Amino acid sequence: MITVCVLFNHPFPANIPALKAIYADRFEDVMFVQPMAPSEDPEVLTSYSGAYGFHGMMVDAIPRILALGAEHVVFIHDDVLLNPLLNENNIVDRLGLTADGAFLPEFKAFGGELDAWPWTLGVLWKLVFPLNAISGSGAEHFASYLPDPQQVEARLCRKYGFDFKPFSWNRDAPSARPMLGYGRELPAEVQAPILETLFGPRDDPRTIKPAFPLCSGMADFVVVSRGMLEDFRRLLGVFQQLGLFVEVAVPTALAAAAEHVVQSRDVGLRADWLWAEGREATSAATLIEGFRTNLLLAHPFKLSRQGALVDEVISSLSAGRPGRHGSASN
Repeated sequence: MITVCVLFNHPFPANIPALKAIYADRFEDVMFVQPMAPSEDPEVLTSYSGAYGFHGMMVDAIPRILALGAEHVVFIHDDVLLNPLLNENNIVDRLGLTADGAFLPEFKAFGGELDAWPWTLGVLWKLVFPLNAISGSGAEHFASYLPDPQQVEARLCRKYGFDFKPFSWNRDAPSARPMLGYGRELPAEVQAPILETLFGPRDDPRTIKPAFPLCSGMADFVVVSRGMLEDFRRLLGVFQQLGLFVEVAVPTALAAAAEHVVQSRDVGLRADWLWAEGREATSAATLIEGFRTNLLLAHPFKLSRQGALVDEVISSLSAGRPGRHGSASN
């Protein structure tokens, strides 16, 4: 049995009927987790996590998933279009999943020289200063609830060829002052003391080696096997308490908990991540051809604006396709 768990960064209950239609012919067990907004629909779970910390939604959903008896759970965001040719009969084999394994489209060791990715500073700040009164979590003993970091790091380096470099700040690099925020950028006079508090002044620079080996990667599509769900949930809970950004929390927890994490390239697939302005120009023909070859998923799709395109793609690929019980789909 497979449970599909659809996650929302922000509550869009009006889109749930359309999403049910998208998955109904392919997966028997589909549930939804949305932040804040209550619902009387028994298939909808309300969570008080979301957006930057949607791994908290996974923490909330996993007990219900375990109770349902699922052998694998597909966590997928509402704006991800999964290949319509994948269903509960073929997705496990196509993604190369094992009893204690998982799938994430791609992930990597998180470390090295600071770049313009805006979330790095927040992750480091919360790890280094968990007790500060502005952004601290209070979880000063978090490392005691995690596996042995040296053993985990050695395993990940051996299994995936990772190199967990300490974080450093090259003040003279073009991206030496990373962006902090979207839309409302923090001014330079605020960013400078944050950076120097973490990395020291120019004449006495230092690096940061986190207390646990961190990974990063897109977390909008994750498949987890039942055998590792409890360990995965426990690690996610620690990272939720720390307030770590989700695209660090999920890959790190997955890599630490899973016997093996399959990536897209391991099974001849690719994931297409685009910002909304690029996605608006995508044609149905391009998507259909991609899904017929090696495209696993495309992101983002906004059903309120692109519902007709999604319907066209799914309808074209559904003709004559075996349904979840083996009969032809209509």
